[in-house]
Amino acid sequence: MKKIVLTGIVLAAFNINPVQAAPLDAAGASKLLSKAGCMTCHTTDKDKIGPAYKEVAARYANPSPEILAYLKGEQPVDYLVKKVRTGTKPKLNKNWVKSKAGKAYGLMTPNPPSKISDADLKDLITYILTLK
Repeated sequence: MKKIVLTGIVLAAFNINPVQAAPLDAAGASKLLSKAGCMTCHTTDKDKIGPAYKEVAARYANPSPEILAYLKGEQPVDYLVKKVRTGTKPKLNKNWVKSKAGKAYGLMTPNPPSKISDADLKDLITYILTLK
């Protein structure tokens, strides 16, 4: 019993989750994208109403100095989670609604936690940023 308590204290002290999920794979991502309704506006490699996920990855996985300045110190995953939760606003989120080539996308409505949990959303965005 002492070993269990001690192990729990050590794990808590170092903020270690002993049961961490494996990184999201393509099948898991596809399931979450469908469940959350993301595929209504996005696809993996072609622009639709919103940008293709590969374009999102190209912009935010290794952001340019211009994008880093726009993020104002925020990590790309955290920024994208926030944008998915809050949606876009006309004339306010200029970098969000335009592609590198200058194509303007439609405005994005917020995607609430009732459709996808914060943890799943963060895993999904982390996965999207690995796409090439």
